[in-house]
Amino acid sequence: MILTAYYDLAVSPPTFDFVSALCMMERERLRVGADGVEVVLLPGPNAGFRKAPLWPFTPQAREDALQSIVIPMVGLLPSCVGIRRQETREAEGFGVFTSLHGFPNQMTFFRDGIRPLRSPVPEKGRYVTITLREADHWPSRNSNIDEWVTVAEAIRSIGFRVIVIRDTVKADEPLEGVETSPMASKDILCRAALYAGAAMNLGVNNGPMWLANAMNAPVLICKLTANNAVCCDDKFYASCGFNRGEQLPTSPAHQRVLWAEDRAETVLAAFQEMMKEAA
Repeated sequence: MILTAYYDLAVSPPTFDFVSALCMMERERLRVGADGVEVVLLPGPNAGFRKAPLWPFTPQAREDALQSIVIPMVGLLPSCVGIRRQETREAEGFGVFTSLHGFPNQMTFFRDGIRPLRSPVPEKGRYVTITLREADHWPSRNSNIDEWVTVAEAIRSIGFRVIVIRDTVKADEPLEGVETSPMASKDILCRAALYAGAAMNLGVNNGPMWLANAMNAPVLICKLTANNAVCCDDKFYASCGFNRGEQLPTSPAHQRVLWAEDRAETVLAAFQEMMKEAA
């Protein structure tokens, strides 16, 4: 039996929020005992997408994100047998007019221990990734670049190769003093391969870091809270059953969140502690 699961673009965005949707689909597949999942994209009312005035802001930007993020991401769910785009909204079943995204949903599948995404071809080597957020929307959530360069230098000094994955909008811009991967910034399967093979994946709270988490890759996510950003304050997290200072439900030792800001000293201390536990 194949579960047909809908990602409804009338209510859900074509972004890294699709990570949550795939995890929700996998949880439903396990619940009903299906052998695989077929993902169907349902069109929204605004040029095929939702009306919400949120990033990506234009129909073309949303289409680009759908093609570069959502569609290739299904290749990371082993049980997925395919994805297709439907022109009409004639559908019934799991996901229709349901918001299969957002942190409240993440908490439900974390509680069930569901982290099902996998890279089919993980990179190999002794390296650490640093994922940067450098977006124009909600800039208070962005990475402190100078601090992360310091982190990269310190980790490199103890024998690790450090690969910095810049935000997609800055993929082809070099960052002085560090190695970057333009391909990983633009290609989600390349990004996932790096996350899968890394000794550790570091970054602030953003979509790619939750991708790494859903892959069960080693990950340290910091700066969970940010002023003036939607769904990024203590009150919101507490409403989801996730209180300041806590770790995510069923978190393995190789996955941790750091509620502090992304300061080099703080990140490095947490990194070193996690590497000791992994040794």
